[in-house]
Amino acid sequence: MQNMRKQKGFSILAVILIVVGIVALLGAWALSGQTNSQSASDSSSDVLASGLAQDAAAVKAVFDTIAVRGVGLDEIIYDLTEAKMSGPASTVNILNPLTGIQRPVPNPAVLVAAPPAVGGTDIAGYWIYHKGLKLPGIGTAAGADVSIVLSGLRKGACQKINERLNSAANTEPPVATGFTEVLLLGAPTLAAPTSATAADLSAVTTFTGWTAGCIATTDSPAKYFFFRVLRAQ
Repeated sequence: MQNMRKQKGFSILAVILIVVGIVALLGAWALSGQTNSQSASDSSSDVLASGLAQDAAAVKAVFDTIAVRGVGLDEIIYDLTEAKMSGPASTVNILNPLTGIQRPVPNPAVLVAAPPAVGGTDIAGYWIYHKGLKLPGIGTAAGADVSIVLSGLRKGACQKINERLNSAANTEPPVATGFTEVLLLGAPTLAAPTSATAADLSAVTTFTGWTAGCIATTDSPAKYFFFRVLRAQ
C-alpha cells in the first residue's frame, strides 16, 4: 500500500513537472514570436529609411546638377506633366526622365493604406518639392529653404531615419509645434507635387541644424514626414 502511495505521488509530481515544462515552452515560443515580429518590423523600417534617404539624395544630386549650370531657383521645376518632361522645359525639371528619376513614389503599402490618386487631394505617400519651409538653424533667418519632403510615414520608419541621419540620441521625431500636415505642406497633389506654402519652423529648436530628418505634426493622431534640404537660403 505504501509503495502504491509513493508511485501515485511520483506520478502526480511527474504530471506537474510536464505541465510546467509545457507552459514554459509555450511562454518561450510566444516571447520568441513577439521578438521575431518586432525584429521584422525594425528591419522593414530600417530598409525603408535607407531607401528614402537614398531617394532624397538622388533628388538633391539632380537639383544640384541643374543649379550648377546657373539656373535660378525660380526656374527649377518638379513637374510630372508631359509637356514639362520633354523639350526645353525638361532641362530644368528635376523629374526629367533622362536623369533616371521618374515620379519617385515609395511603396504605398508601407506608408499609407492605399496609393494616392493622381487627381486626388491626398498629400501622403509621394515626394513633394517644397519651396516654403523655413527650418531652424539652416540658412538665413529670413529665407525659405528649398526642400524635398514626404508625408505619410509611420513612426517606426521616422525613428529609423533620425537614427541614421541624426545620431541615435535624436530618434524621437521632434514635434512641429503649431503645425498640422496641411499647414506644413499646403495642398499639393500627385499631379502637381509642388508646394510654396510658407511654414516657418525656425522656432522649433529640437531639430536645429538638421538638413534632413523626420518630424511629427500636431494632428491627432500625429503624422510624420521626412524632409531633405536641397538649397539652404
